[in-house]
Amino acid sequence: LYFVTVRADFGTTLNTGGVETFSRRQFVNGHGTFKPDLDVVPQKLLDYLTTDLQVSFSRSSRGPFKGTSFPPTTSVSQVRTDGRKNLSIKDDYRLRFVSEQRVLTDDPYTIPEITQNEQTESRAITYAGYFFKYFFNDEFVPPRFYECFNEPMGKAQDLKKKGESQAEFIERISKLCTKLCREVQKHVPEIRTGGPANEFVRPSFKDFDMFKNRMKIWMDTSARGGCQRFVSEHVYNIGGSYAEANLDLIETYTSWLNDGGMPDKYLVSEMGQYVASWYNRNRGFAARPLSSRNFSIISEALKVLMMLMRVPNNVLQVIAFINLETQEQRDIKNGRPYPWSLIDEKEDGSVELTELVKYFELLKGFDGNFVYS
Repeated sequence: LYFVTVRADFGTTLNTGGVETFSRRQFVNGHGTFKPDLDVVPQKLLDYLTTDLQVSFSRSSRGPFKGTSFPPTTSVSQVRTDGRKNLSIKDDYRLRFVSEQRVLTDDPYTIPEITQNEQTESRAITYAGYFFKYFFNDEFVPPRFYECFNEPMGKAQDLKKKGESQAEFIERISKLCTKLCREVQKHVPEIRTGGPANEFVRPSFKDFDMFKNRMKIWMDTSARGGCQRFVSEHVYNIGGSYAEANLDLIETYTSWLNDGGMPDKYLVSEMGQYVASWYNRNRGFAARPLSSRNFSIISEALKVLMMLMRVPNNVLQVIAFINLETQEQRDIKNGRPYPWSLIDEKEDGSVELTELVKYFELLKGFDGNFVYS
């Protein structure tokens, strides 16, 4: 009878592609940056989130085609004036919530207006470059990542042109993203542009038709364009092992596409658990808050997070869909918060953190080097 002694040395640093240290700015992120919602949240709650728990809020849908400046102008002086006006309303307190690692995206329903004809598309592309140049400065820093549109592939039925197939729509929007990428890089080369914020991460669905007819078309087109610098997805409801297999597929395929044999960088701009019946925007309806629902959201996000920590060298940003910017989506009639909201404003005007804060509390103190285990 033989006995074997096994020792685990947790002092041995794990180096993955040159990365040894866990980055909270990379991995511990909530959804949202800041806007008037912060006016209703007590400072002590925001301090708890950003100082005690060291959470960054790192994604916002306030890209160049969102807000009063749209439809865009190509007048440099006008964009500069609009930019100064935008910067003038940023107070010191709110600037604390601006992560330089954040992602900026746009509502996909702006696509038909942008792409009415060659002239409107050209103006929009020109405007995007000016936007990133003039709407930010050294204090209100520009985003690190520009994700062209939010989930455009999932909205193809609504957004494609008459007679256009889904495949043709995806190819066209990937080409548009490449054009936007070139214009943004011309003005602010530090910003990485990419997409497509794929919301249906099921590549094997229908014998891999889901991959062939969606992500493959996007990645083939972006590779030919030669500008986009990341692939982004929304990883919901699939668990860690499926998410890992999906990432392996994307890394392998983009390695094959790229001349240097290196995979495209990967960005998860939303993750967790998403069930359509929990919320209906048109009806202003939110399902009754349940601890079991919150547990599902947190556990699904943690599964994906733990998987992604194995490739810190290739993952740009990981953002849980646990949201700070949600007051406008509140179920006012029933007095219920948006299901993915961190904050709940009560009838008496008081504001509390929801149970979803436990996701970030579980990650409190995560720091240091990766180790072999």
